[in-house]
Amino acid sequence: MGKTKEQKQEMLADIKQNLSESQLALVVDYHGLSVAEITDLRRRLLPTGSCCSVAKNTLIGIAVKEDANWQPMEQLLAGS
Repeated sequence: MGKTKEQKQEMLADIKQNLSESQLALVVDYHGLSVAEITDLRRRLLPTGSCCSVAKNTLIGIAVKEDANWQPMEQLLAGS
């Protein structure tokens, strides 16, 4: 079942909040990584004050269009 409009709006707000508090964001193609590898990455990032989040390219695209600092990231989003 797909996400409701309200859920998507909440996710978009979270993405915008994360970007506004960040100095750096990476766009990574994670296909081919196992759940265990992604979980390990998340655990290793926590002590550094960093996080690993997965979001739809469409939502990221909307978030970065609204912030001039992050607009260059839009060209890295495949299939959005």
